[in-house]
Amino acid sequence: MKLMNSWLYRPFKPFREFYKTLCPYISRIVPDAGSFECEWIDNGFDGDHTITVRKIGDEKIVKEISPAPHKFKITELEDLTDYEVTLSRNYSSESIKRLVRTGKMPGDVPVAYLNPNDNAYDFSGTFIAGPSIVRCKSGRLLASHDIFSRREEWACLSQLYKSDDGGKTWDWMGDLFPCYWGRLFWHNGKVYMFSGTNGQGCAVIGCSEDEGETWTSPVTLFFACHKGAYHSAPGSIVVSHGRIWIPIASGRWDETGFGMSYISAPADSDLLNPSNWEMADFIEYDPKWPGSPVNAGPGYDSPGAGIEGNIVCGPDGSLHALYRMDISKSTPNTGKVIVFDIDPANPEKPYVFNSLSDCAVGSNSKFCVKYDETSGLYIMIGTEQSLEESWGRTIISIAVSKDLHNWRVTKRLYDYHQMDQGKAGLQYPDWDFDGDDIVMLLRIGFNQADTFHNSNCIGFSRIKNFRSLI
Repeated sequence: MKLMNSWLYRPFKPFREFYKTLCPYISRIVPDAGSFECEWIDNGFDGDHTITVRKIGDEKIVKEISPAPHKFKITELEDLTDYEVTLSRNYSSESIKRLVRTGKMPGDVPVAYLNPNDNAYDFSGTFIAGPSIVRCKSGRLLASHDIFSRREEWACLSQLYKSDDGGKTWDWMGDLFPCYWGRLFWHNGKVYMFSGTNGQGCAVIGCSEDEGETWTSPVTLFFACHKGAYHSAPGSIVVSHGRIWIPIASGRWDETGFGMSYISAPADSDLLNPSNWEMADFIEYDPKWPGSPVNAGPGYDSPGAGIEGNIVCGPDGSLHALYRMDISKSTPNTGKVIVFDIDPANPEKPYVFNSLSDCAVGSNSKFCVKYDETSGLYIMIGTEQSLEESWGRTIISIAVSKDLHNWRVTKRLYDYHQMDQGKAGLQYPDWDFDGDDIVMLLRIGFNQADTFHNSNCIGFSRIKNFRSLI
């Protein structure tokens, strides 16, 4: 067995199951109304293959394609129906089975899908989350997501996709392992991924010089364990004052709370050299901060801890970090965001509390915020919630601010609030500018996902002429 010297596998399998990398492999399967799209590879056989489609629980063949192209769409299926899809080598019994439920998903087009009963990635999980998107210099869009389970410490796998037509179609590029809570970003002509190794792991970084086609091995920036584990989600990273700045957090939901911090490195330095990075001291949420909700605290039983941060640079050069609050059990139980100041001259200095600002999309679910130089506004996209449904995740909205303190919602992009809040979720947006448009990924629990939180789809949307909405 030849060992890997890259971060990207096509596909990844645990080393005791390495033989499966030489078997037929359905790398991407995504649903649509009465149809689904499928991609596959086979590293161990160059001959023809057959795709067979059956309804789950029924041996009758519904559709069969032979020889099957490597990417195709099967139509004229029953809508909102569960199917099993088998890829086989012709004249051979070797095959892999995947599951899909037909049905239209929110957004322009689904990038990725994982049926909650599909065990193709059970070593990492059966739910799909953590979308991240970046626009490359050529215009190529790269998207990633991770895969998790109810045992989040097991989560260790991410998948990478590309689109060379502005998001209209997507192709699977490979599996990144170990990679969880990954953030894609473009810097100095390279694509970087900053992530954890698993749900209670270390922080690592790697890069690609050819827009995602090949990758370096990941480099560990700092080590962690279940006590003080790295915790994050895709969020805004900025280059300012000659440095690159990345927000981080540390902690576990079943512990006493989370710490908030950031790391930074000279913008022109080798980002794969750990000695170029510096980390600020961690701070924790303080219930005595002005404007703190009643009963908000530092941990899971008494929520309030800041997680899933963003760093932004204002027009005056000031640096700030915004963190989500989890206050669904507090009073008020939604509508707050933590704002910190960063001293760019002292990259080891901890955050300085600025304020708890009122923002309808700032708490109980991740948001992504960036500064738009053309409009002079900070733009935040996140899950809008109400006092009556403080934990629900069925509305995705744009909010804007001139000063990070006064926010107003300008547009509801998706509104499914009439659906069952426990079964439908639109959450964790990540987005990037693309000229006058915004390109966005959403984590989606829809059409019989396990729960609203344990989502089954990553959807892409293009928000055209976004400044007309703000």
